Amino acid sequence: MPSKYFYRIRCVNDKGVVSYSAVKKITVPTYKENLYVYPNPVKGISTMLRMKKASAGFYHTRLLDNTGKAIAAFSFTHAGGMLQQAIPVSAGFSNGMYELEVATPAKQPHTIKLLIQR
Repeated sequence: MPSKYFYRIRCVNDKGVVSYSAVKKITVPTYKENLYVYPNPVKGISTMLRMKKASAGFYHTRLLDNTGKAIAAFSFTHAGGMLQQAIPVSAGFSNGMYELEVATPAKQPHTIKLLIQR
């Protein structure tokens, strides 16, 4: 089930007058097998890959640039259950949209859009 968040922007003009934007609802989709990354957009040098009820076994990730070229890869073994794994994101990567490919132990590929914004 998607997560719903509500936001509004607080603005202070040059005279100190405070105003607020209208409230906006943002729905964050859930992915196959509840697979997602957080934070997204990435502002630091890593993001967390999370999955509920993850299968035990070997996982392989690849970070692809906007041309589809693999620019980083990371593998790890998971014991099963709730998965929380840090995925390194090089400080040398430019701001922009990337794709994180995740291959599960069952060799099922999953792709998650990842925004780097530093």
